[in-house]
Amino acid sequence: MSQPKVSVIIPVYNVEKYLVQCMESVVNQTLKDIEIICINDGSTDNSLSILQEYAKKDNRIKLIDKTNSGYGSSMNLGIEHAQGEYIGIVEPDDYISLNMYETLYNLSLLHNVQVVKSNYYILDENGIKKENKFVNTVSSSVYKNIEIPEFACKNHPCIWSAIYKTEFIKNNKIKFSTTPGAAFQDVGFNIKSWLFAYKIAITEDAFYYYRVNNSNSSVNQGNKMAFVTLNEYRLLYDFIKEHDFNDGLISSLDSKCCQACDYNYNRRLTKGHLKFILETHRLFKNMHDNDDLNARSFYKWIKYHPYLYYLKTNLYTKKKKNAFKTKYYIFRIPVLSVTRIESHKVYKFLFIKLKIRNKKKSKIVSQSYNTALFNIFQDRQIEKFIDKPFIVENILNSVKHPPEYLHVDKNHNYLNILINQEPFTFDCSDNRFENLEDMYFCWEIRPIPEAVKIINHALNVNKPVIYVGDSFLRSINTFADKQALPKYQKGISFTFDDLTSYFDATRPSRLEQMLNDKNLVLTNEQLLRARKCINKIVSNHLTKYNSQPIYEPEIGRKGVKKILVVDQSYNDMSILKGMANDKTFENMLDAAILENPDADIIVKTHPDIIAAKGRKKGYYSQLKAHGNIYLMTDAINPISLIKYCDKVYVCSTQLGFEALMCGKETHVFGMPFYAGWGLTKDRQKCSRRTNSRLLEEVFYIAYIMYSYYVNPKTQSRCEIEEAMDYLLELRDEYFTKYEIRKDLKSFVNCK
Repeated sequence: MSQPKVSVIIPVYNVEKYLVQCMESVVNQTLKDIEIICINDGSTDNSLSILQEYAKKDNRIKLIDKTNSGYGSSMNLGIEHAQGEYIGIVEPDDYISLNMYETLYNLSLLHNVQVVKSNYYILDENGIKKENKFVNTVSSSVYKNIEIPEFACKNHPCIWSAIYKTEFIKNNKIKFSTTPGAAFQDVGFNIKSWLFAYKIAITEDAFYYYRVNNSNSSVNQGNKMAFVTLNEYRLLYDFIKEHDFNDGLISSLDSKCCQACDYNYNRRLTKGHLKFILETHRLFKNMHDNDDLNARSFYKWIKYHPYLYYLKTNLYTKKKKNAFKTKYYIFRIPVLSVTRIESHKVYKFLFIKLKIRNKKKSKIVSQSYNTALFNIFQDRQIEKFIDKPFIVENILNSVKHPPEYLHVDKNHNYLNILINQEPFTFDCSDNRFENLEDMYFCWEIRPIPEAVKIINHALNVNKPVIYVGDSFLRSINTFADKQALPKYQKGISFTFDDLTSYFDATRPSRLEQMLNDKNLVLTNEQLLRARKCINKIVSNHLTKYNSQPIYEPEIGRKGVKKILVVDQSYNDMSILKGMANDKTFENMLDAAILENPDADIIVKTHPDIIAAKGRKKGYYSQLKAHGNIYLMTDAINPISLIKYCDKVYVCSTQLGFEALMCGKETHVFGMPFYAGWGLTKDRQKCSRRTNSRLLEEVFYIAYIMYSYYVNPKTQSRCEIEEAMDYLLELRDEYFTKYEIRKDLKSFVNCK
């Protein structure tokens, strides 16, 4: 007997009223080559008799009768017995269109995907209504999970309006949780299938009729199901932590969890409200302790909770201690306190403490801050600043008025050593502009409310904005590594620009101006100095972040050329301002594969993503190794990896320039500072960049003329050579302290 194309799993419990309609829609499918697995979960009505009658007439039906153990247990048993290429799910109180599985199966063959999902119809007392969950939600009918894994949390699970490749489900051990009843177990199955699938096909057509007015459904079983929901989310958080999925997913799941808790509290509970609050608190407290809790999502839930509790039980009392603090009690237990401070509120829900900044109305309405920044720059007539002399020394030595400075954590860098005064930090929500300042500072160009306010105000008073940022030889650890000591995290190199950040290719920066200036001719001594610095960087494997182990990797096939494709942090400003987007990374990987068919493709994860341990994602975070594609997720010094490879494909990362320093052919798909000068294989053009530069010239201008360094040991400004010596000494200390591998002898210096 040939393998069935689809195994249809139907978990049954006390649905005699609707079961015949369901079974008729399944046995009469236009796709005949299916198996139908019916699991009777200890029904006490006539459901089993109905199934037995159908099993006598149709040999495609496998009937499994067992004692009641819940929806999850029944579904796992069905998956275990499934023999088809794909698995479909039909709830016994629903029904499906006769062409559903034929259509979905054909889509699976057309696109070679692990999952095919469709829309569905809502069936209630008011009739039938199409539920368009997948309209204008994704860019095309085939969705790659490297794009938006958070999508898994944003819609109704609707696991039944889909088919799943059986091999994919079993190999990844995707199962239902075996909590009692039949409520919310589909949430976990849905999220897991979205995250593990490499490609998912989506159709806007609807085939499934989802009944929401079945009073016997366990979804309507009130108190018991409300508590099952909490357990389901506990299991999901454990799963996400175990598999190191991204921080965007955690945030989306927080929001989904809070919505579920709110739904259960308001619409399901008839008793046990205090117990539910305490159980919810246990869940959120665990998330809070593990740094998984999204403050805004939780805040939305607790903000109204005491009021809702009062409406239901009338046991809630409110006591206002003073104008700044209010406490809420249940049975004389202080459940919630709210402390009001000028710029924020502190919420304490039992043992969880959250600080929420007050939202202030912005003058810029109905625009994203990214668009707002763009419009400000357009209005600013930046040309009038381009022709003005920009002397960084005047900034560093200014004592007339302290510059207004956008808040930067002192643990982030040693900027206070460089500037001849302690930076004056302020909170933009206070709007404390005195119009006495010589200039205004922003930390890089970022689409955030504070930056918009700073730039807007500077424009109004005709004062310059200085964009400060990290330079190219920064520190040992990234700032994303929250466990590192401050001295290993803090940056020692900086850039200053009054036009924009150096990575912004949408408009000219001072760095671009300098590189494009044909009158800026370097002397032989300057070129020789640049070459010596390059040699020192390459031979010692110095880079922006220097905590990664140094060794020659063993990845891919022996004797085969290696092509390095470099991932970056998702939505990093160097990408948004570097003339790139999600599609750029997709095109880059496709080009690397197409142009090097016989080579090994090595995809490198960004160090910030490694250090963040699931709190950040990249553009290839969900990409899986297959064929000649290998993933380098282990920590490794980028220059070590560059030396191992023959070509390098990048978007806007600094690693591309380091590849040039190592003498590698470098293909660039964005527009970083080093592209457009004749050194790289560029996939885009910048019409402003008309000059040609030697590698030594780009290095000298960017690393020496445009960058500024400090030595924390002497607490003073220094030259690049001294800064490199400091980093090398600190790295040796760090490697010894944490027993990190360092094997420079296995490498031959690049020519």
